[in-house]
Amino acid sequence: MKSVENGSVDVNKALKQLTNGMEALKNKGLAGDVQRVELIMPKGAPLNNEDLKIVNGYLVRVSTGERITIKGFKNLVMVIEL
Repeated sequence: MKSVENGSVDVNKALKQLTNGMEALKNKGLAGDVQRVELIMPKGAPLNNEDLKIVNGYLVRVSTGERITIKGFKNLVMVIEL
């Protein structure tokens, strides 16, 4: 999955890709085996969505202060910066 363009992370595209992956696992009966969902990105790369930021290693919606989950699943999106 490539979601880094022009130096910023296309976080909406990344979340869509993660959602598609989780849906595929759900269809195979494996979604319950997923222990965590990770977004791996270059260290310090900006996100292209101003309503999202990284807080303590998790993706958080600024407007609500809530950690982001994959729609339809309970897994929080962890962010790994390399």
